[in-house]
Amino acid sequence: MTLAVWIAPEALAVTDIPTALTADIPAQPLAQALDVFAQQTGLHLVYVSELVRNRTSYAVGAGLSADKALARLLQGTGLRFEFLTAHSVRILAADMPMVAQARRKKWRTSG
Repeated sequence: MTLAVWIAPEALAVTDIPTALTADIPAQPLAQALDVFAQQTGLHLVYVSELVRNRTSYAVGAGLSADKALARLLQGTGLRFEFLTAHSVRILAADMPMVAQARRKKWRTSG
């Protein structure tokens, strides 16, 4: 299993995250779309490479905010995202939090 972390070189010197995409991102293999997204926004994306393999993104138009653009890229993939910090985003399976929450609830109520 491989963990992919994309840090756009420009992001290291940038203090403000762009509020909108500067160019369209066409529908394409999801890993490639996420690379383009990271380059445009300066956000650091963290995900397991197997999660995005064999998945295709939706097209996203320039002008969308970073969070709306990422939601659109991931639409229909069974994946979701969450901000870890102002500059880093984790991509994970959409059903993961439900499982984790159910386990925590079970642990609290049993015993």
